[in-house]
Amino acid sequence: MRIDLAMGVQYGMVPKIVTVSPEIPRSAKVVFLALATYADTTGECRPSQSTLAADLDATREFVTRWIGWLVDQGWVDRIPQGRGQDGRRVTNHYSLRPAWDRERQRVLHVTQQSPGDRAVTRDVTQGSHGPCDSTVTENRPEENMTKEQPPRAMHVGRKVVTQAERELAVGVLAEFNRQAGTRYASEEHLRPIVGRIREHPKFDLEAHGRLIRAQLADPWWKGTPGPQVIYGNAALFERSIETARAAKQRPGLSAVRERPKLTRDEATLRDLRAYLAAAPVEERAQVEADISSVVARIGGAANAAA
Repeated sequence: MRIDLAMGVQYGMVPKIVTVSPEIPRSAKVVFLALATYADTTGECRPSQSTLAADLDATREFVTRWIGWLVDQGWVDRIPQGRGQDGRRVTNHYSLRPAWDRERQRVLHVTQQSPGDRAVTRDVTQGSHGPCDSTVTENRPEENMTKEQPPRAMHVGRKVVTQAERELAVGVLAEFNRQAGTRYASEEHLRPIVGRIREHPKFDLEAHGRLIRAQLADPWWKGTPGPQVIYGNAALFERSIETARAAKQRPGLSAVRERPKLTRDEATLRDLRAYLAAAPVEERAQVEADISSVVARIGGAANAAA
């Protein structure tokens, strides 16, 4: 946590790579920003997930899910604290240093000198203020300095991937990871998803989530699945659509999946149960406790209505 007494503001430092990376979903960026407002100069912070949820006006389950994603993808380190002397669970500590390290690598890459041009030297050091400390030595005009290049556009076929296509593809990949318990995050996995998005432009993230759920429940492959088992080509995707359609007709499934409208607690329960399958070991007990709590709330509401 940093406080500028002169300006009277509290702020957090977010590495640029976090804000510009297309591989990080918006929700994960928001949670990272909230963590950063509590980080000290070493990059460590210890806010409770309830505190973060209150800061973001979100549910605790939302914070739990996206902190888990940031840890799984290597942007944040979780430092378990175990339990206190009274046996109560102690709030985890988090370190933002993995993101800081990636930012240093980005800056070093941007300022890397060509073999024939040794005039500019930038030494990006760790420093006491995190990833933005740098020592710059300039021996030639500013206009000749190495400049940061814009992010390379991603292509699928001959067409550039639009921002909307990329955002939906990243969301679909995150949903696949959540349901399958995997950690895919490269452009190699995004490209086939973009291809299927273009073929079926009316499919939103919720529709893709239902399709993924149905196909994972009826696997035709062996071993750990990748998104290519659904999105690898048009034929596989059509096969998954047929699987999802067939699932609607199965007794016991259509009543749940085709419910016209879920209450907030019912939607939370659905997401918690899906998240539990991919939750880190240290999170499982808390997620199970959250599920029990939501189930109790739903039961209480049903009794009150009766």
